[in-house]
Amino acid sequence: MSEDFERSWGEFRESLVRSWSEPPQSQARDVAVGSFLPPSSSDPSFVLYKASPKDTPALRAGNVQPYQFIIPPTWKQLRIANILSGNYCQPKCAEPWVEVKFEDEKQGKIQVVASPLIRLTNKPNATIEDIGSPEKVIASLGPFVTGNTLDPDELIETSVEKIDDLTYYKYVLETPYALTGTHNLAKATAKGNTVVLFVASANDKQWQTSQKVLKTMLDSFKV
Repeated sequence: MSEDFERSWGEFRESLVRSWSEPPQSQARDVAVGSFLPPSSSDPSFVLYKASPKDTPALRAGNVQPYQFIIPPTWKQLRIANILSGNYCQPKCAEPWVEVKFEDEKQGKIQVVASPLIRLTNKPNATIEDIGSPEKVIASLGPFVTGNTLDPDELIETSVEKIDDLTYYKYVLETPYALTGTHNLAKATAKGNTVVLFVASANDKQWQTSQKVLKTMLDSFKV
């Protein structure tokens, strides 16, 4: 990674550490998402979250294309600190930002993270394949998944899938030292000038009962 990327990642990481260490109840909205999101047509036991420009600064600025995923109706959306949301730098952010974050204390957390494409490649409008192999991409994006660092040995599985006209890299990670959780799933793609990363995280206790739910959410994510 470039020196600029490492510096911006350091600033982002410090903010991320603070956000993960805050008590979840201080950020969470009181209302479960099932009270305001529609049922998923693919699986009625989930609801559909479809991001629109009213939801995040980057979507309003056109820096991120709309994305969607399904989520259990009992989960709650967490508020994103202004320094993490990218609100202060749109539409020309030079650093990564958190789009949305959701949590269920019994099942885990999910978040969508976006990074300017130029942090990974100098090629405008590059695809995820243009950036590099799945292993190369996660080596750069791994800290956004874990909240601190990612060791190559923690990457358990990679796969590639095509949805519509976009290619997605998918990852299974066992991360015993991660701030986000000991188990992480991730899915990344690139569109326009942004790389978008979906992350599902759980600790050991949550993972025992929720890994199927987390994988279902990950599989449903698309831009």
